This record gives sequence, C-alpha cells and structure tokens, in this order.
Amino acid sequence: MHAHPRSLLLIIIAGSALASLPACTQQQTKQERLIEITEHIESPLRTLEARAELELLNPMDPASDDVLRTIAPDALNELLPGSPGYQRALTEPAEVAADALALADVQGQADHGEAIHDKIDPSRKSQAVKLYTQARTLRQTGNTAQAIELLKQASQLDPFAGSLFRELGDALILANDRVGAINAYEHAVELGDRSPRALIHLASDASTRGDDARVLWLGSTALADHAIEKHPMARSIIGVLLGSAQINSGYLKAGALTLEESLSSFDTTSRDLRWKREIIGIMSQRSSLWILAGDAWASIGAHQRAQDAYAYADANSQRSPLALVARQIGSALRQGHPAGASLIFLSHLEHNGTDLGTEEHHWANTLASFKGISDVLANSINELSTRPNLQPSVQRSLLGVELEALDTEQGIIRLANAGSTANDPILCLQVLRQIEDEDERFDAASSILEANPTIARAVASGFLRTLDHPVKFMGTHAAPSSQAQELLLTAMGIGLGRADLIGHLESDLILNLTELHTSHWLATHAQAFALVGQWENASTLIAKLEQHTHDDNPPASRQLASTLVVAQQATAAWDVIEPLANDADAQVEDLLLGAQIAQTRQSFEAAAAYLERATQIDPFNEKIAEQLFMLRSPSSPTGDKEELGLIVRQLSSTRPRSTLFGLLRARELARNNLITEAEILLIDLNTRYPHREIGYDLLLSIWKTQSTTNYPDALVEGVEWLEDRIRTNPNSIQGIIKTAQGLLELEEPQRSYQTLVDGYARTGSFELGRTIELMLDGPMELPQEAREHAIDRLSKLEGIDPAIEYAVFLATLQTQEAIDDLLTRLHTSFQAQRVQIELLPAQKNLLTQLVFALVDSVETLHSESSILELISLIETHSPQLGFHLARVQVLLLSQQPELDLDQLIGVMRASAAQANEELERDQLLTLPIQSLLGEGRTHEAIALLSRLSIESDSLNADFVVETYRLLGAVGNNADMLGVLDLYTQNDGMLAQAIELTTNQLGTPARSKPAVTLDEQRADLAYTAAVMASAFERDDQSESYYQLALSYDINHAWSNNDYGYMLAEIGDRMEYAVELLERAVLSLPNEASVIDSLAWVRYKMGIFDDIEQGEDQPKTQGAISLLERANKLDVDRENATIMLHLGDALWRGGYIERASNAWIGAEDIARSRIRQLNGQPNPNQRAIDAMSSELREIRYRLQDAESTGHPTLAPLGDGYSTDSVHETAADP
Repeated sequence: MHAHPRSLLLIIIAGSALASLPACTQQQTKQERLIEITEHIESPLRTLEARAELELLNPMDPASDDVLRTIAPDALNELLPGSPGYQRALTEPAEVAADALALADVQGQADHGEAIHDKIDPSRKSQAVKLYTQARTLRQTGNTAQAIELLKQASQLDPFAGSLFRELGDALILANDRVGAINAYEHAVELGDRSPRALIHLASDASTRGDDARVLWLGSTALADHAIEKHPMARSIIGVLLGSAQINSGYLKAGALTLEESLSSFDTTSRDLRWKREIIGIMSQRSSLWILAGDAWASIGAHQRAQDAYAYADANSQRSPLALVARQIGSALRQGHPAGASLIFLSHLEHNGTDLGTEEHHWANTLASFKGISDVLANSINELSTRPNLQPSVQRSLLGVELEALDTEQGIIRLANAGSTANDPILCLQVLRQIEDEDERFDAASSILEANPTIARAVASGFLRTLDHPVKFMGTHAAPSSQAQELLLTAMGIGLGRADLIGHLESDLILNLTELHTSHWLATHAQAFALVGQWENASTLIAKLEQHTHDDNPPASRQLASTLVVAQQATAAWDVIEPLANDADAQVEDLLLGAQIAQTRQSFEAAAAYLERATQIDPFNEKIAEQLFMLRSPSSPTGDKEELGLIVRQLSSTRPRSTLFGLLRARELARNNLITEAEILLIDLNTRYPHREIGYDLLLSIWKTQSTTNYPDALVEGVEWLEDRIRTNPNSIQGIIKTAQGLLELEEPQRSYQTLVDGYARTGSFELGRTIELMLDGPMELPQEAREHAIDRLSKLEGIDPAIEYAVFLATLQTQEAIDDLLTRLHTSFQAQRVQIELLPAQKNLLTQLVFALVDSVETLHSESSILELISLIETHSPQLGFHLARVQVLLLSQQPELDLDQLIGVMRASAAQANEELERDQLLTLPIQSLLGEGRTHEAIALLSRLSIESDSLNADFVVETYRLLGAVGNNADMLGVLDLYTQNDGMLAQAIELTTNQLGTPARSKPAVTLDEQRADLAYTAAVMASAFERDDQSESYYQLALSYDINHAWSNNDYGYMLAEIGDRMEYAVELLERAVLSLPNEASVIDSLAWVRYKMGIFDDIEQGEDQPKTQGAISLLERANKLDVDRENATIMLHLGDALWRGGYIERASNAWIGAEDIARSRIRQLNGQPNPNQRAIDAMSSELREIRYRLQDAESTGHPTLAPLGDGYSTDSVHETAADP
C-alpha cells in the first residue's frame, strides 16, 4: 500500500516537529505533542483530520471500559480467552438446548395431566370434542367471539385437555386478548401440550418480561419438534427469541448462530395475524438484532463475523443504525484513536444532523473529555452548523450537541453569541443546570440576555426549570439591577403565567425609558403590563415598540404582533403578521407566529396553511409537525385523516427519532394491545428527555390496565416513577398533575392533594390552583375550602384573564351580590383609555359560558338586566356578538316589563345582519315574537312584528303575512288600527300591503283598485277578518268586517263575507240580506257573491222566486240565484255552488234536478282535487277542504238513492217553508 501524499506530508511534519523539540519537552504527553504539532491549522475540522492521521502512527492510550460504556452502554464486553465466561460463550447450540431441556421435568407434568384426563367421564370428553370441532370451524370462518365461548365451555367440560386450552389461546390471540391467551397457553403447557404455537407465544411473553431461562427452555422445546420446519415464520420467530435469550444468558456463539439464521430466513412480507405482535417487534428491531449478533461475535474475538453482522445491520436500515455508529466510535477509542472517533462522530452528524437525539449529546460529552479533542470538537460541530442551506431546526440540534462539548463558561458564551438559533428552553437548561448556586445561575442567565435578548423566553423557561422554588425566587429578586435582569424576570413571570409576581413592574419603569431599551425589553414588559391590566403603561411601551418596526425590521414586527395579541388587540396583531406570513420569502418564524395568531383568532385553516408552508421550509422541525398533527387530528375543526396520515409518514421519514414519533409509535403499540412494549418505549423516551413529559396520559392508562389484569402493583410502581420524575423536575406542572391523578386512582386523596399544594406553592401555577379547587370540591368533599381557595387565588389579581376566571367562579355562588361583584370586576378590568380591548375567542367562550350560567338563575334572582349588561360588555369588546349570545340578548330584551320596541328592533336587526346562516337569522327575528306570545303579550307581539315588516321604504312580505296571521289568530281591532296607522305613516305602504296580502294570502281583489286611504284601510281590515275567520274566531272576524265597512260601507267582499257568515250562523238574516245585496250591486257578475245571496235566501226558506206587486221587482229565490251563479262560474271551479243548488232544488221538491246538480258538484270537486295535487307545491289544506266537500256530496247522492232522505244544509233558526216536499217528483 502506498501512503496518501497528504498523509506523508503529515508524517514529515510530525517527524521534523518532534526532532526539533527541546529536551525539556520530552516529558510532554502524547496529547500535548499532538496539539502542539497541529496548532497552526486554522480549521478545527482539518485539525481533527491531522490528529487522526497522526494517531495512526502513534496511538493514544485505549479508552477505559467505563468510557466505552458511555458510548455504547448496551454493547457486550470482550471476554478474556480462557475465562469461565469465555468458555460458556463458546458452548455449542446443541449443548445449550440439551441443558435447557434438562431444567424442567416436563414429562412428569405431561403424565400427570394425561393420567387425570383418562379419568374424565367419556360423555363429557365427547361433548368437549364436539364443541372443540365447532369452535375450530367458527374460528376459520371469522366468528372468533363465538369460537372463544365454545372453547371456554369445552375446557370446563374437560379441564385436563391441553389441546383445548391451546386452541382457546389461538382464538384469544386473534381476538387481541393477549393476557387471556397467555393464561390459556400456560395451562396447555402445564397439561403437557408442546405445540410450537403455544410455546412460541409463551416464549415471546417471557422475553418481554426478561425471563431468559424460560425462553431457553420454551424455545429449545419448540425447535425440538420437527413439525415446526413446516412453519417458516414460527421457526424464524422462535429462533430470534431463543438467540437473543442465549446471548443474554452468556451463550454468545450459540446465540449469534441462532439469531443470524433466524434473521436471514425471516419473511419481511408476512402479515400473519397469529404472529402480529412478534412480527411487528422483529421488524422494528432487525438492525438492533443484527448488532446484538455482531456484539456476541466481537465479545469472543470473532471480529470478522462481527463485521459481517454489523454490515447486515447497516443494510437493513436507510441510515446507519445508531448502535452501529456507537460501536464504530467505541472501536476507535479502544484502539487509542480519539481523533478518529471524533471524525466518525462528525461524519455521523454531517449525514444525520436532521434527526439527532440524546445519544449524540452523550458522545459529544465523552469525546470532549479527551485531551486533544476538547479544544476542537465544539468548534468542528459549529463549523458543520454553518454549512449553507441548513434548516434552522438542524442548526439548533447541532448547537445542542456542540454545547455538550463545551464547559459551562464556554456554553454561556456560546448561547450569548448564537442568536435565535439558541431560542430553545432545553438548550438554555442544558447549560444553566451545570451551575449549582441559584444566584450565580441567575447572573449567568442575565449575561446571556445581555448579549442575546432574542432568546429571553427560552432562557427564562430553562432557568425556571432549574429553580427549587420559582415563586420564592421571584420574591427575593424583585429589584433587578440591569435591563437584562429586568428582561429575564419579566419573561419568567410571563412563563409562570403569573405576571403579578414581577416585582419591578411597580417601579417607575415607564418614566425612565431610553433609546437603549431593546425591542425585546419593550415587548416583554408591554406584555407583562397588559397581563396585569396596566393598560396605560402597556400602550406607552407598544407605541415605543412600533417605532422599531418602521425600518423593515421583521423581528421587531414579530415582537409587536406577539405583544398586540397579549394586549387584547388580536385584529391589530393579525394586520401586522399577515403581510409577513403571506410574503413569498416568509421565514419560518413569520409562519409560526402567523399560525399561532391565526389559531388564537380561531382561523384554523389559515393556521394549517402557514404550518404546511413552514414544514416545506424546515421539514425537520418537530414542533411544526406537532402543531400540524394537532390541527389535523379528528378532534380539531380542521381534522383531516388523510392529511394526518401524511404528517405521520413524513415524520417517520424525516424525524424517526423524535419524541413525537416515539409517542405516536407508543400509541400504535397500545392500540395493538402491546401495552408492555408501549410502556417500555415511553419510559425510555422520558428517561432520555428528563425535562419533558412524554405520554403521561398513556402511561397512566397502561398502569391502570395492568393493575386490573396481570400486574397488580403496576399503578403503585408507576406513581413512584412519576414521583421520582418530580424530584428531577420539581416544576413540571403536568408531572405534578399526573402524579396527583395517579395517587387519586390509588385512593390516596390526601397525598394527591398535598402533591398539588406543594407544587402550587413552588410554581404559583393557576392550572395547579384550579386542580386543587376541583379536588377539594369533588373527591375531598370540601366545597367551602374550594371556594375560599379560589377567592384567595383570584380576588386580588388584575388583568383580563383573572377577572374572567373570577367572574366565572362568582357566578357559581348564585347570588345577586356575586353577580354585581363580577360585573364590577369585569367593567374595571376592561377599562382602558388608549386601546380598544378586544376579547380573544377563548375568553369570549368563557364569558359565553358565564352568560348561560347566569341564565339559569333568572327565575330565582331575576337577573335579566345583569345578563343584558354582561352581554353588552361582551358585544363592546368583540367584532361580532355571535348567534348564541345574540339569541339570549333578544330574548331577554323581549321579556323586559317595559318593552322598548326601538331598542329591541335595532338589536334584532343588527344581530340578524351578522348571522352566518339563514336559519340563525330567522331565529333571531322570530324568537322575541314567540317569547312575547308565550307570555301572553299578544298586542306587543303584533306591534313588534308589524314594525319589523317595514324595511326602509318597503315591506317585508314574510313579516306582513305573519302580521296578518297574528291579527287573525290573537289580534283585535286595536291591534288592527295600530297596523293601519303604522302603514299610513309611510306613503304607498298601504297599497304595498294590499298587494302583498292579496298575492300571499289569496284574498280577492276589488274590481277597481282602492284609491282613497279609507278604501285601502277597508281592504286591509277585510284581510284581517278573513284570517280571523280561518282561525275560527268568528266574533273577532265580525269586528274586523265592521271595521272594514266603517271605512267603506260598499266594500264588496266585506259585505259578501260578513253577510255569508251571518247566514251560516243564522243570525240577523235581514241584515245579512242587506249586506249581500250591497255586495251583488258592487259585483253583479261574481259567481261566489251571488252564491252568498242565494244561500241567505236558502237559509230563510226562499227557494223559488217570489212575485211582488206590479211595481215591485220579484224576490229571486235561492234556486234561480244559484243557477245564475253556476252560469257565471265559466271555469267550473266552484263545486260549492252546485252543492248549494242541489240542496235548494231538493228542498224545492225538484228531486231529479237536485241529484244532477250534486253529480255536477262531484265532477267539479274531483277535477279540482286533481288540479291541486298536480301543482309543484300542493296546498294540503285546500286539498283537505275539497276532499271534505266531496264526501258531503257523495253522502247526499248515496242517501238520496238508498233512503230518499239525504242530509241537507239546515235552514236558519226560525225559518221553514211548507213548500218543501222532499219526496216530490220534478214537474
């Protein structure tokens, strides 16, 4: 082999350098000489490369086993040849199997089961066999539940037949009842069953529990059965389980051989549901299993075999497995090549920097502990992070690794110089937690912000996690001595959700503003002032902050937008961020803030669109993926199952090691009933990320399930684990809450309560405060203490959010005093001179709930005016009131004792104009009317409806019609006069009303349009009379007719209908004749009018014409008038005329003519019904009325034919005629 030219150059340099050293330097260490030789190289990466090549000539001391374990903690140690462990490791597979089989006296167990089985009654065994056969058939046809039931019955009949329990186990596996299946398999094996399926499932369960000895026996027993060779998948699975157990038990050669053979034969395309759990497990661990085999070979010195196995591990993964990289680094360190190990590490970072984890942090920390590496490793990582086109999230990940290669002081300097790349609480925590003294830590955090105020929130969040008692710390540091300390403490208060704890806000900050105050300082303090309700100070700082945005300064604009949201000006915030986020060159920060503000305003689609753009720019940002995942989840308004699947697939490709993807994997495992595996994964994630709370809800669910099935102590141990986590991270709000929840599940309410109280005292978290109050009011049954706690927590705090929460609490007291207090508190909190406070949607939702809570007290407290006052407050501070609140508002206004129609109508119309849907609009306009009617306030309802019918200079047809329906149903003349006066006040409105009612209600029109106002009033009063008649209110109908005639005595249709009504009821017949004769004079050719006159004559018993004196016209009888009316009905539409004619003819003695008239009436009625049914929207009432008339006609014809005594319309009271001969024949 020839040396590389560059390598030769380095060797020459090294040789000459070493030769020229003075004698005193001979005492230098290898590392010192290496550093000195390469100190002239400027690039840290090139320096490492030079040192790595020099290490090949002169290796450093090998790394210790302790150091190597930090790199690859799961790797096996290399065994010393000749040692007992080495001898055990070389045991041949056959010998291992023989030893495993000899451990259990299985034959005795089998004989015992068979002996008892022989004593079972044959009939019971026969019945069990029948059930077994039926169950197998059912299982094969997919009826698993029925099969399980039959198998349980069979196992009760023959409890010593192992095959029954084996079959039951198989069925339970398909039903996803793994616990039940394992129990059944255990029973089968105890009874002597040695079928591979049972053994393999039990081995899988034992492997999960870490019982390697049992796996050895079960696996060896299964492989001893030659029948397993017919089932390749079963053979592969048991081989993997057995090989892993053999390696774990120290049989390294046997395990490596077994594992390699099984992995090589494993069918990755199999979807066999019987082995679903095992297949998923092996598929997800293939690379790790090959590495395990390689470790086994390496441990016994078979390094080529090890490399072959490692190669398979690499081939089975899209990127080099992490464990393999760890072994490569460890191998270099073992050979005394720390610079070479560092290059392997840097190469890994270069190619996998998009998906880093805690392992890289450990490696960086370990490698940096080597002299000759510590001075260049961090700078080398930094050099990698400056490559062009690197995504922000990748730069941030690399910074986290870089910080591990620095000491504390260097880390502080690095964060100070990292700009927005360091904007991550975990990065800040990573450095600050190394400082033991809290005050020194505070000074360090302040120094970071002195140089890098951009990351104030991140530094504050990270710093808070390091404190023993954040609330106390805020109290003891209420007087900061620099702007950086002010910025830090203010960000801490906001981060805690307790801006009231920021002591220096009470000082004269605003009076001492200078140009040296950064935009970050201004934004953070403006937000704090807004949160505590100091609107004047907040406005002053916002005005100053706006000055920073004038010179095309996107960071300052983002700060302004964020501040405006906190300052209750979401619309203004949107106006600032929308142009930035919509810009074609928008940065990730613009899009993330745009999405955040959009979600705050509940514009969820806009938020999703921004996040999707952001993930295109930075596809490796886990936080973006997490937000998108939430927006596309089924519970979200923008839920989309297809998009959700796409997010998961993208995450599995770009960030498979992320905590989010790990959590999703755990959920999937749990859904597949692999709860132990899910638990292990979640515990591992939380162990690697001690300052995050990953899947706590799922863990609690798993522990509760395990506690009720196969592991009674699971929840107890789980809660102990949570308590340990709190000791590590005492200010974790979710950790405290979940621990308390677990203790409550264990029926330890006092410990649960104390956990919450201690956490609340430390953190001041309102979330913990609320949880304490819920617990006092619920499980501990101390409602008074709960109320006192809420009052103590909220009563003295200023700001919108505390005021709303306190108001919601006060509403639960259900007293008028509490309602008055909450209104006063809200009014006070919303008072701002220089800004218009705008409620955020979430705040408005809370106040809406408050309104509905108060509505429940209306009957007892009569709090209508208070509710209206609250709704008015919400309306003042909201772009739109919204349907639900508007509905309550118009209803309460309509229920006021003194109805203000102008106010009510104004509110109704304004609310209806803002309604998004037609149905909501209609409800807002009709509910007050319905409410008034329900309270019996009919006159006010009619007045309101008639007022609503006037829209500008025209009438609303629907409301006009409804006005007349009400006039007919419940109105009186005073109401009618009110409507007429209202319409008279507007020119042309009476004529419009007449046209609308004529068209919409079908009332007949005049022969000539009404000209005078009285004629128009008469028309409208007549329409009201018709409607009252339709509602069978004859007295009111008569009053309306009289009103119409008072305006126009010759109003034809009023005369006609009024006269006909009097004739029908047989009242004032002479007056009826007078009315109807006036009607005939006005409408001499109107068939229905002549029919009405004929009918009054009929009622008076006048059927034939009556001759008067020579100079007097004869009085026409009913028959001649009806015959004339029938001739005028040229369209043959009025069956009533012919019905009346038939009755008159029969009473006049004209029997055959009467029958013919009824037959004619029947024809007209049938034709009319067909016409009505054929219309696009059939009038059912008209059809029903015509059908009823048809029945009357048919009854007359049938009775006339069968009995000769048809039932005729009666005569008026007191009228009769001797001329009636019902049985007479026609002349």
